Amino acid sequence: MRWMWIDRVVELQPRQRLVAIKLMHQGLPEADRARFADERSHLARIEHPNVARIIDGGELADGHPYLAEEYVRGVPIDDYCEREALPLERRLELFLGVLDGVEAIHAAGIVHGDLKPDNILVDATGRPRIVDFGISQLVGSSLPLARYSAGFASPEIVA
Repeated sequence: MRWMWIDRVVELQPRQRLVAIKLMHQGLPEADRARFADERSHLARIEHPNVARIIDGGELADGHPYLAEEYVRGVPIDDYCEREALPLERRLELFLGVLDGVEAIHAAGIVHGDLKPDNILVDATGRPRIVDFGISQLVGSSLPLARYSAGFASPEIVA
């Protein structure tokens, strides 16, 4: 599935929270649309402090499927570690938070598919947050990931 990020953040009423909107390109086969809907429902069940929440999703009037994810204001984890000159112990604490988030994602039946520093943001409280589920898929899916980030994908995905 191909995605495009809308390059702005939207404020939802009445709760006034910021969300990042991701649109899927039109013209996808029905099987891909069904898979997206199933993944979206699994993602929406995840409530974990180290994982950005899925706020909404569906299909726009023009047929574009979309996903609205909690907007996380933060810094990529590698940049944060360097900027703050974190000692090894603090870096490992951050990593344990990431692992807790990944465990929650897997428990919900999802494989993130694109874990990399740019998709793990450290927020203002110093908490790592996993974001961007555009390349996720259900655990046990027989379909290969359509895209991945070179240099960060596991060997079995690249093969």
